[in-house]
Amino acid sequence: MTDWGIVVRELAELKNAREPYELEFKSPSELVDLLEDRGLTIDGERGEAAYLIEAVGYFHLKGYLAVLKEAVRRKDYRSGTKFSDVIALLQWEQRLSALLLEQIGKVEMRLRSAVVECIGTGRGDGYLEEANYDVNRLKNQHARKLDHRSRVQLSEWDWFVDWLEKRIYAVMREKEFEFIQGHANKRKNQHLPLWILLETMSLGDLLIIYEHLSPKNRAAVAAKFANASAAGGQLKENEFGRMLEAIRTLRNMASHYHAFFDKQFPFPPLSEFRDKFRESPYFPSLGASRKKCTTYDVILMLVFLEPAVQRDTAFSADVADILRDFPASIQGLSEQAFGGRKGWQRHAPWSSGSQSPAGENVDYGNRERQKRPKSAKSKGKRRR
Repeated sequence: MTDWGIVVRELAELKNAREPYELEFKSPSELVDLLEDRGLTIDGERGEAAYLIEAVGYFHLKGYLAVLKEAVRRKDYRSGTKFSDVIALLQWEQRLSALLLEQIGKVEMRLRSAVVECIGTGRGDGYLEEANYDVNRLKNQHARKLDHRSRVQLSEWDWFVDWLEKRIYAVMREKEFEFIQGHANKRKNQHLPLWILLETMSLGDLLIIYEHLSPKNRAAVAAKFANASAAGGQLKENEFGRMLEAIRTLRNMASHYHAFFDKQFPFPPLSEFRDKFRESPYFPSLGASRKKCTTYDVILMLVFLEPAVQRDTAFSADVADILRDFPASIQGLSEQAFGGRKGWQRHAPWSSGSQSPAGENVDYGNRERQKRPKSAKSKGKRRR
């Protein structure tokens, strides 16, 4: 049983460990007044603005409000900016987020099957064989703690084995998935095959598996995502690993409804990148020698990976439509906010004469939009 006396004491210790936060809670109507005092025009009904702040959360809206502020006086908003601008940015990013999460889901599913194809054949227990991992490198890699409370430090290999063991036992106790319970009921003394284990793992978990595989297996997985029409038709294991890390970081932000459109993600310009990879139009951050990439860069990575996860170019076309709808009419805002260069649609891989990820000549930048019926448009607005 829980000793509530201990719990209360620990909470009190947490509270007394730091000074109280200097700002106090404000009601939605008070926050509307605060925004107006700082130069943001409330261009609709104040009650509606207060309702939106209450529904979305003021702190969440600050992720979009931040790009509307003065460059020098950061408390004040640029002249001419409106509350409706914030909502336009929010709704635009919601459209982009829904599409990106769907596409990242396709990459995640293909990654599961690619790992199974490399180390999960036979009875599916290849993930329990040391020969499939980069053991020598991992045993000599810097020590890692089991968790932030632990004083025990392990080699990267020992940490990974401990992590994998915990994941297996946690999955076997999982009651949410019927297929896990089916395995436990019928084959409780048999190893969990890799294809069942990976079905329960997140993209972050899959990335951990991938990073610990042997160079041969990492290369085999990466090759399944190569784009025949770009980067020399190859994809090396270190290149793919960096792409997955950037995609995973954006996915985590988007799936938890954090503002991400103007954020940057890890993608270091390592010297091992091939010239054909570095010079590909799908990886502009490498050509610019930046240590991080933008939302636009991650979108290009997903376009690069499109042929590996689907047979059409629907994602490329749909994401181009959304990027073109970016509310650049907002005072002081442009496509550079999400990392796009001015006139991005006139440059590869979007421009006329460029090849799509599938090798087709396309012009996504000037693609004629399909008109949707009014009922479809209204439904879309209600969902947002």
